[in-house]
Amino acid sequence: MIVAEGGSVFRLLLWQWRAVVLYTVIGTVVTSLHEFELLRFKLPALPLGVVGGALGIFVSFRTNNAYARWWEARGLWGKIVNYTFGCYRF
Repeated sequence: MIVAEGGSVFRLLLWQWRAVVLYTVIGTVVTSLHEFELLRFKLPALPLGVVGGALGIFVSFRTNNAYARWWEARGLWGKIVNYTFGCYRF
């Protein structure tokens, strides 16, 4: 687990400071180049839309599959608990 009980965002940033600095610098450089029009390329919208749509469907199927597994495990755990405490009357 990344953030445990009593954890904070600042401790997470201290743990991942290299990645945070690297991505911040890369994002700043690319944004600056684009704003000052030194970076002149355009991406067509069609490939981004197709890839985005396919990725959305893929993530949706994975989410539904994970939820179905979780629901099945919850049902099995409930059966185990009911069977275990059903045998012993207190």
